[in-house]
Amino acid sequence: MAGAVEQNRLLVVVEIGGLEHQYHFVEVNIRGMFYPDSGSVPNKSSVRARATATARATARACGSLCSLPVPMARYRTSIDMPERIDFALIGTNIAGVSSNGNTFMMSDPRSGALSAGPELQSLRSRAYLIPLGHRLYALSQYMYDLDQLTCLETLPLPGRRRQEPWHALPDPPPGYRCLDAPRVTAYLAAGTRLWVSAEGMGTCTFDTIRREWRKEGDSELPFQGRGLVVPELGGLCFGLCPKKNCLCACDIQQSPPAVRYMWEDTRPRCNPSGTRFCFYPPEVNLIYIGNGKFCISWNIRFGNQAPLRPAILLTALQVLASAVGKLRVVNHKVRFYQMPSQGNVAHALQPDF
Repeated sequence: MAGAVEQNRLLVVVEIGGLEHQYHFVEVNIRGMFYPDSGSVPNKSSVRARATATARATARACGSLCSLPVPMARYRTSIDMPERIDFALIGTNIAGVSSNGNTFMMSDPRSGALSAGPELQSLRSRAYLIPLGHRLYALSQYMYDLDQLTCLETLPLPGRRRQEPWHALPDPPPGYRCLDAPRVTAYLAAGTRLWVSAEGMGTCTFDTIRREWRKEGDSELPFQGRGLVVPELGGLCFGLCPKKNCLCACDIQQSPPAVRYMWEDTRPRCNPSGTRFCFYPPEVNLIYIGNGKFCISWNIRFGNQAPLRPAILLTALQVLASAVGKLRVVNHKVRFYQMPSQGNVAHALQPDF
């Protein structure tokens, strides 16, 4: 992500349940969520002033509930063959892989036009899509032993004249896949390696050049979901703490990887105005948009009585480095976006720098 150009818009995929299971692609403008002067390092008095301003801004944000922008595109799944789809941004393209093994590419989200891709070799489950180098990797979210022949497949990125098929890659070290189907708890892409942690199984890395796995240790990566390595912030890996659901920064060069910073105040603690209850399920995405700026997208349920209403809570923050390299966080604004009543979950997609 070195030299990442700051992004002003966030692409969110909202999964809609019901008889017509579909996905809505929504573009959210996040430019106004960041204070314009946060790039400077403030003195102590301005720190207090900013804290007061942030508290007031948070209070104002928690008093409003916005409607999501009109979807740029919609994708309806087959009624005869229900499927769940996982997405990733590849430049300006959106790649999708289905739990049925189908794949597609959307080159222009505003048009909604899809082009079918090659079928996955054997993955028939939810997957993480990971762009790395000139290839796209599909990693199973569960380390099944018998239900599928492989847990990792790869495909060249779009742009080549001839469409190549997906290729199954070697298995992780013996014992990493088992009948209990351990869940992948964390993963990241760094350099030429994929890091993968599975529940109770420790951490392995996959060398994408040699196409070889290596066991890194019995401990799991100290964050949940996707980790983001940011070279301009000391090369640390940023993620969300699995226990406290707040932003953390980890040193993956240390063995085992260790947490260097944890900012507990990055977990939201406010509700939309007029509501007495707000529940934060585990579905959350950390998105890096460049210049030390992050957005955290929370799937929440809120309301004064059941059934609770679904919404997206976006929090904006920026990580700054002092003259001696110490990192600190500036919390920016908070926004609530109400999802359709049948909205199951929303996923913010990480820009592909």
